[in-house]
Amino acid sequence: MKVCLRLSNYSQPSFTCNPQKFRKDCSQRIQNNNLTETNISNLKGLAEKFSNEGLTYQQCLKAAKTNPFMLVHKPDTLEYNIREFANRFSEYGITAENHLKNALRHPPLFSMSPDTIENNIMTKAQLFANDGLTIEEIIKMAKSQPNVYTINPKSLDKKVNQIAEGIQGTRTDVLEIFKAHPTTCSLNPKEIIKKFEFLKYIEQNKFFDTKKLIPSDDVLKPILLKKSYTNSMELNYLILLRNKISSTLPNGSKLPFNHLNEAIQKFIKQNSDKIINLQMPANKLVNQFTKFVENFSHSTIGKNIFKFKIV
Repeated sequence: MKVCLRLSNYSQPSFTCNPQKFRKDCSQRIQNNNLTETNISNLKGLAEKFSNEGLTYQQCLKAAKTNPFMLVHKPDTLEYNIREFANRFSEYGITAENHLKNALRHPPLFSMSPDTIENNIMTKAQLFANDGLTIEEIIKMAKSQPNVYTINPKSLDKKVNQIAEGIQGTRTDVLEIFKAHPTTCSLNPKEIIKKFEFLKYIEQNKFFDTKKLIPSDDVLKPILLKKSYTNSMELNYLILLRNKISSTLPNGSKLPFNHLNEAIQKFIKQNSDKIINLQMPANKLVNQFTKFVENFSHSTIGKNIFKFKIV
């Protein structure tokens, strides 16, 4: 991210101090309500620049906690950054108002020059041109996850390659995951790969539990590319446990998805005097799952009621 902007019509302060120290000092100044007159004037000035869009001083102050450089940037410069970017990409539905909202959600956008963001977008589009990612799709992703604008293109390219290799898929496959859930762009590749494998195991168990032939990875892939990868592994474990318990219930009954944690705890308490037998298809992740289930049962009633058979 460019912190020091050099725009043709605006002058920027030159930061010669350590950026981390500056960020820490400014954050403490905001927290202690010890802003300088210049800091306050800059934030109030920014709010005035976007008064027609409904921007308030308090919103600017909140954004400055994440991006303290807003305290020293001139209001004219920050206004230029927002409005000029909107002007350049207006054909894609970008307006000053919706880009301002994105900046409030991801405050570093206030300090990024239109040139920097434009270069990031164009470079991404070039890097992934053969993989089906367009400028329009990048902007659509950024509307739900604004830091898509600020992710370094080369870093994203490297991440896509790592994930594609890890899930034994293509770069296009990885981009489909990102487009379906743009927040995934910010996740660690190892985390995405692990979740992909476990989500695949959840799908495989659905066929296993109904005594159907487990389909090939190619058949499951379209389903997996639409899944959410932002759920915690704990929640994924609970989803699989809910499915496994439901497969043992009579008359097609199923545990509810709503309030999943509480629903499974209630089942465990109601069946505390029983042993619940669950069959699992062999998988490298099965041990992590069974260990989680045993610990979950112990934390609920002080003992484990589940017995697993790996086949």
